[in-house]
Amino acid sequence: MNNEYKEYKEYLDKLLKTFDNRISHLDKRQREEKWSNQEIKNIMEPVRNERQLVYRILIRDPELLED
Repeated sequence: MNNEYKEYKEYLDKLLKTFDNRISHLDKRQREEKWSNQEIKNIMEPVRNERQLVYRILIRDPELLED
């Protein structure tokens, strides 16, 4: 069980970094292409929400990993 917990935590850490990179890439792209506010919301918000979910599991509620 401990090994599964550790593997899952490592997976979520990598996923968090992937989301951070994706957000950074999208942020750079939206500045270069001068997206409208609606485009920013439609494209970036889903990625930010998914990143926030992973962050909450890792940082705020690590006991969820144990289930």
